[in-house]
Parts: sequence; structure tokens; C-alpha cells
Amino acid sequence: MSDSGLLKRFETLTFGHRGLVIGFFAVVTLAMLYVLSPYGSTRLHIDASFKKMVPLHHEFMQTYVEHEKDFGGGNRILIALIARDGNMFTPDFFEALRIATDEVFFIPGAAGALILMGEGGLKKLRLDEANDEGS
Repeated sequence: MSDSGLLKRFETLTFGHRGLVIGFFAVVTLAMLYVLSPYGSTRLHIDASFKKMVPLHHEFMQTYVEHEKDFGGGNRILIALIARDGNMFTPDFFEALRIATDEVFFIPGAAGALILMGEGGLKKLRLDEANDEGS
């Protein structure tokens, strides 16, 4: 049988029995939904966590995991300003802090800035929210 004859036979079988074809795919879809549901016997679930997608045996990732709780993740840059004389409550220190804050806040591509200074001093937070359009 030629390819065109086989194709014609498949077309006739498929479109001639539309109800059966739709019913078959509906049953298969429902079966897959059941298997993936919490009531399914296999308890399959999707897990796209960060740690499952990276090589945890790599030296960089071992360091990341070791310090992750202290620094809150890998997509952060931490900048510390330390007063050399131990007194951060001076005009020079606050001017340096203002300059550093402005420079960090306007980095292209940064989603926002989180700036904290000890003892409940300066706190600047920005909340990013998504809307229905995804932006």
C-alpha cells in the first residue's frame, strides 16, 4: 500500500469516527488528570525547584547552599559600609551611605533595592507585584 493510500485510510478512519476519537482523547486526558491529582495512586507532582536543576556537587553550589540561609539566595549583591572609627552617626558616613544607596538603586536591570541599616535605622523596601498581564 502506498503512503497516500495509507494516509487516505487513516483520514477516513479518523474523521469517519469522530466521536470515538474525541472520546478516546477525553478518557486519556481524564486518566492523566487523575494520575497527577492528589488522589492518584502514583502521587506524581511537578517539582521545578532551583536545587533540583543545578549541580549541587559543584564547588560553587556547595558554597551557595552553605551560606544560603545567611544571605537569602544567590540573586543578591550585598554591600556593607563600615565606619572606620566605629561611629556611623557622622555626616560623612551618612553622605557615603546616600551615595551608595543611590548608585545601587539605579543599577540597570535591578528589580528594586532593599537597604537596611542596623538598630532599626534606615529601611527602604520596594514591593514588586504582578498584575493580570504579567508585568
